[in-house]
Amino acid sequence: MSLNKVPAAELFVEPTIALRSFRIDDAAKLFFLVNSNHRYLSEWLPWVPTVQSPADSCDFIKHQNDLMACGKEITYGIFVEGQLSGCIGTHAIDWPNKKTSLGYWLGREQTGKKLMQRCARTFIDYLFTCMHLNRIEIRCATQNLASRRIAEKLSMVEEGVLRENEWLNGRYVDHILYGLTLTEYQQGLV
Repeated sequence: MSLNKVPAAELFVEPTIALRSFRIDDAAKLFFLVNSNHRYLSEWLPWVPTVQSPADSCDFIKHQNDLMACGKEITYGIFVEGQLSGCIGTHAIDWPNKKTSLGYWLGREQTGKKLMQRCARTFIDYLFTCMHLNRIEIRCATQNLASRRIAEKLSMVEEGVLRENEWLNGRYVDHILYGLTLTEYQQGLV
């Protein structure tokens, strides 16, 4: 099953903060952001070492745009005052069950400002109200306290631990699973 409509190209979090689908001309900026935050990002994101050149970022953008066009995933760059600051998106959308999980990251200089919390809240609002999903999950390494705080600030329910769920930096790490349902969202728990 695919989307009934094409995802929005841009969502505004605040007047100076936008979630926007990537364009090919964002590839150099995306590469620079990942490369300049390589050590910081690679602690929790296994894909970071695979980004070796702007061409890799260009390939990522093309791939994500293809997935968006056919309704399989939604990926946005986070732009603060026009500057690329991070990324937020869904993983594969399970349309028959109307659910997905979120992934997100910011460059180090944008952390500690509640930026991701605001972006995630806007994105979740969009997924429930416009994409008509019923369930949204966040899965992150149990030791990734920053990502866990995002889920907790969004009033997501801690549902359990997925043991040895991801190969990361030469070892398996456990993931904690958080979930939020449409019913909880409608009750104003977010």
